[in-house]
Amino acid sequence: MTSTTETNPSVLTRLFKSESTDNFLLQLTGLIVRVAVGLLMIHNGVDKLGDVQGFADNVVAFIGLPFPVFFTYCAAYTEIVGSVLLVL
Repeated sequence: MTSTTETNPSVLTRLFKSESTDNFLLQLTGLIVRVAVGLLMIHNGVDKLGDVQGFADNVVAFIGLPFPVFFTYCAAYTEIVGSVLLVL
């Protein structure tokens, strides 16, 4: 019998394989989309902080979550921090 090499890469190799490309236009498009979505998310997070009680009453309490003010702050800061990480 002859020994054959495995043609399928392992799961870890496929999971951690770099997907980067040298295509400048594709990289630039991805950057523009990330920055645009990040700016929209920052705006939404700051908007929640502008009227915490209104968002807590009209959105968070409406869906039945306890501690609506706490969850409003969690949502706002998650959107702000997450959008900064998205842009990076």
